[in-house]
Amino acid sequence: MVILSTPYINIFNKYNAEVTDSNLFSSLTDEELTELLDIFLSKSKSIYFKNCTKDLTDVETYDYYTKTFTADGASNTFVIDDYPTDPNVDAILMVCSVNGTNIITYTFDENTLTFTITPKPALNDVVECGFDFSGQFNQTLDEQEEWILAKGMQMLWCDRQIYREEKLRDKIGTKDYAVHSPANLISKLIDLRNMTKRDLKEMTVSYSFDSFIGFN
Repeated sequence: MVILSTPYINIFNKYNAEVTDSNLFSSLTDEELTELLDIFLSKSKSIYFKNCTKDLTDVETYDYYTKTFTADGASNTFVIDDYPTDPNVDAILMVCSVNGTNIITYTFDENTLTFTITPKPALNDVVECGFDFSGQFNQTLDEQEEWILAKGMQMLWCDRQIYREEKLRDKIGTKDYAVHSPANLISKLIDLRNMTKRDLKEMTVSYSFDSFIGFN
């Protein structure tokens, strides 16, 4: 039986469907956001999904890698030194640019780790090659398992938002915070966390029954 990997992006997309946080998206670079989501996912699997029947420790983690070359004007091939082991096609985005401009007129050979660029870069052109790998589980996760991990990430997002608001309240004082946050944001976040916790418990309990194969 062939075991197919599951890209982290599958879970990230489900998390994004549950959590709309424009402030978070706008304040972080793409790389920083991926690192944060990776932390949420790592904690979700270790804290909230201990009863998963799949091996969630069998992973390829997030990696961003580039190598810079100075073109010699004679060659159009550029070899990188690193590449993930058997990456899922949905988990990796190749990076290739010439003089700071992203290009798509290239091929990449996974066996030799070689980029071949056309047309050939000119002498002293600055070429950057590499990849942006979002990470993957080296197991085949089903939709139910992906949604449980995403719900666990939502729990961690709630905890993060509550902590930030409580720190702000402690810094400016309860009275000033009431003016700053007339909608009582902390209370709403706590309600959301409680609802998320309830949903997550129901999902993991249902998963346990679905996975139960009887007593020996």
